[in-house]
Amino acid sequence: MHNILQKSQNCDISPDNTVSVCGELMFTDEHLIKVALSGDARAYDHLFHRYKGRIHRICLDYFGGNADLADDLCQETFIRAFNRLGQLKDREKFFPWLKEIARNHCVSFIRKEKTKSKIMLQYEVITQTVVEGERKWNEKEFQVIDDLINQIKKPDLRQTIKLFYIEGKKIAEIAEIQDISQSLVTTRLNRFRGKFRMRIVMEIMKRQESEL
Repeated sequence: MHNILQKSQNCDISPDNTVSVCGELMFTDEHLIKVALSGDARAYDHLFHRYKGRIHRICLDYFGGNADLADDLCQETFIRAFNRLGQLKDREKFFPWLKEIARNHCVSFIRKEKTKSKIMLQYEVITQTVVEGERKWNEKEFQVIDDLINQIKKPDLRQTIKLFYIEGKKIAEIAEIQDISQSLVTTRLNRFRGKFRMRIVMEIMKRQESEL
């Protein structure tokens, strides 16, 4: 097996041919896979150079001509394929199998990027809500907020926070209800945000991510 590949070192293998010819030697995908799995790294190189152009074009189609991203995904496709090469039963269908891996990898990447974007948007919305309190919490978010508020030991402070976050009262309304100044209400809210803001955001995000 190894001698055959050694004879092919100076041969030109076209990336557009399924069969490569060097003199009288024919190198099919099936043969190269067999040699690769026997431990000859050069067989992997032959397979890579034979198909990298077509796999790269597939990746380009998914990402609007972003060559750098396509290059990364192309490389990752071959890494995945070569790691699973021993699992390929019909070695004559290496290229269709490789194309499927490339497409699945591109689709998976797009989904992950969309999920990241969605998470980042949610993070910004939740962070803003903790600061401004202008959005209604959904049931699960409400539970997170309520659990944290109930950890506050001082009754007056706990009431201020509940009036603002749970009941949606304005600062002026809270001041009137508690018979305190608006500046004191603001101070209490800022104290709560400083201590609990990141805990609120991260706990809500953790629960939401588990549902994506």
